[in-house]
Amino acid sequence: MAELAGRLRALLAGERQTFVLVSFSVNLLFLVRSYATMQLLDYRGLGLAALLQSVMLLIGALHFGIINGGYRLICAADGEEAARLNDFVFSFIGGLALAALVVGGASLPFVRGGEADLVVLLGVFGGALTLSRIWVMNRMVAGGMLRLLNRVNFWSAAGSLVALGYAVIDPLPACLAAIVLQPAFFLVAALYADRRLLPRRIEVDRRLVRNVLHAGFVVFLTGIFLQVNVQIERWYVTAYLGLDALGHLYLAILFVTLFQLVPTSFDQIYLPAVVREHAADSGDGLARIMRQFFLVVAGYCVLAAIAVALLARPVTALILPQYVGDLRYVYLIAPGMILFTLGAPLAIMFNVLIRYRTYFIAYGIGTLVTAGVVAWAILSGTVLSLDAVALLRSGAYALMTAMLVAGFLVLSREHRRFRFRFRQSSRRP
Repeated sequence: MAELAGRLRALLAGERQTFVLVSFSVNLLFLVRSYATMQLLDYRGLGLAALLQSVMLLIGALHFGIINGGYRLICAADGEEAARLNDFVFSFIGGLALAALVVGGASLPFVRGGEADLVVLLGVFGGALTLSRIWVMNRMVAGGMLRLLNRVNFWSAAGSLVALGYAVIDPLPACLAAIVLQPAFFLVAALYADRRLLPRRIEVDRRLVRNVLHAGFVVFLTGIFLQVNVQIERWYVTAYLGLDALGHLYLAILFVTLFQLVPTSFDQIYLPAVVREHAADSGDGLARIMRQFFLVVAGYCVLAAIAVALLARPVTALILPQYVGDLRYVYLIAPGMILFTLGAPLAIMFNVLIRYRTYFIAYGIGTLVTAGVVAWAILSGTVLSLDAVALLRSGAYALMTAMLVAGFLVLSREHRRFRFRFRQSSRRP
């Protein structure tokens, strides 16, 4: 515990550490926005907000590994190579956004209209913006632009709350717009502040496309598996239990989203460092970074688990008393979510080595189990309760984590520099 506390203290000093603190602050602003949403909307409105997020996730998932591969390569790139990668990724996002708008517009005659039209259009627009925001954030982290990123990240999150002022006129569009405005404000501010982040031209060089896909396509497939799990869960609940039931899951969806934001920041910070240390191939620096990464993530998970166990009920009873009953779904999902997060520092090895077989197997099995259970329920005429849906999500997370840990143990026999002890040796190279 002493070393864990020391690692956490070390994390809280410097630009990279400020990035994590800003991410935490953004979490708080996101919580404020979600609190307002839950106060302003009924369960049907919350169901529509969850559907909007599902459409955005779906659009954001259709990047075919370009974002993952581009980030992995740009961690070791500079100058013209980095600029060409930036041009290509923006060219791809532009094409994807155009295609999504065409498909989304073509789908409008086949949906119910009114609120459904708004969800489809906002979802397509927000998904493209979110994908662009993720890429720009990755590029800024890889380029060491953390001070600028901290400012832009915080103020864009704060600015998105402006939309809630419209809630006095019509709360549903205001709450939905607030979800979309954050990535929009982020992109405008970041691209204005540093013009190097802007694309220079359309870039579709075949060799570059091949390299990016090689580095990111399998990671994309694993991300698709995660998104498929989410989509299966939400559309099953919507179809068989109703929008109100999906609204009851909103608190658990909010928990998962908030919980993942800080570990995602850790991944963004540590991936460039691990890539550079692996390329340098010197001393035991890689093992030290891996150990620090794991201890920092473990510390976060311990604090999060304590907060959920001790504070979730009293805090919810204080600010959202009508949703206390929905905490049961948070408690059911949390154990699997925490285990899955603990596996991330080990799984980073697959990304650095561009060896993705374990990713593919682990995430694929999680999706097969989720789809299999839902298919069984539909075919047998059994209706899964919300408790069962939450337990299914948690179990899938735990199963994927077990597969990732096993894959790390096997692959690290070949690449022993990734192995680390929890206690640092007193010897220095």
